[in-house]
Amino acid sequence: FPSHDSWEELAQSFQMMRQRLKESMEDLEYRVQQRTLELERSKLDTESKNVLLKLKQDKLEEEINHRQIIEEELSQSQQLLSSILTYAHDGIVALEPALGGLRCCVINPLMAKILRSSPDRLEGQIIPQHFFQRLDPDLFDQLLRVIQTKKPLKKDLHYRHDFFESFYVVLKPPYGLLLYCVYRFYRDWE
Repeated sequence: FPSHDSWEELAQSFQMMRQRLKESMEDLEYRVQQRTLELERSKLDTESKNVLLKLKQDKLEEEINHRQIIEEELSQSQQLLSSILTYAHDGIVALEPALGGLRCCVINPLMAKILRSSPDRLEGQIIPQHFFQRLDPDLFDQLLRVIQTKKPLKKDLHYRHDFFESFYVVLKPPYGLLLYCVYRFYRDWE
């Protein structure tokens, strides 16, 4: 038989092994709990992210719908403005400053006819400085001053052409310049 000391050594070894096993089990349980918490947090984070993503997606869809409504209203306004300009009995042109002259933003057919052109040819084009100076040597500078000071021109512009006489009022809307032909007389061609 093994000696009493060997039984004691064996018992101590067994006790140490049980202690190590217990510590290992506690460590393993702790790590399992930590990993479980991490997975639960990750799951919550994923769920939170999904909820936030859904909220952002809903907000984006709402903004897209709002933008479509605004675009439709803008399109209707542009169509209304276009029909008003097209059928106005007075010449109207909106201008903005550009290098070497004034850019024609929008022009109605009557004003284009006065300028001996068509709206398609003039819209987006720069009307050179010398064109305005031919009508009046100070006109271009006066028009720029209206744009810079945002105050209307203090005098009406009056020009006699081959087949009509016209009077213009210069106004300063929020951007650019608006020339409005308020009255004109056509001469008889006889």
